[in-house]
Amino acid sequence: MPRKMNAVGPYDLSTIQLPFGTEFDALSAGFARELASREGYTQAALIANEQLLADTRNSYVVVDLDSPHRQLARAMTQEVVFKKYEKTIMQTMPKTHLTKFNHDIQREMNKPRG
Repeated sequence: MPRKMNAVGPYDLSTIQLPFGTEFDALSAGFARELASREGYTQAALIANEQLLADTRNSYVVVDLDSPHRQLARAMTQEVVFKKYEKTIMQTMPKTHLTKFNHDIQREMNKPRG
């Protein structure tokens, strides 16, 4: 009859049975939950952005990729966009100012006039 090995410590998994299977089952369940929560957040962000585009009356809808909520869009007026992103705007369009910002940004996007 083989000798029983002593436990290495309180976290020795050879002596502790997990309630719903092996440690591999626990890890795969945890990864599946994490993936589902990410997909859920992506779907919620998509629905929120679609509703924002349908309902907004502001002139700009901005998605800031440096913010903690990267996938969420915000509706902003021209003044708020210019004030919040002035450094970035000045790097791209150095001679613009608030009164001609709309004209300059349409020119940068190659939108036809009229």
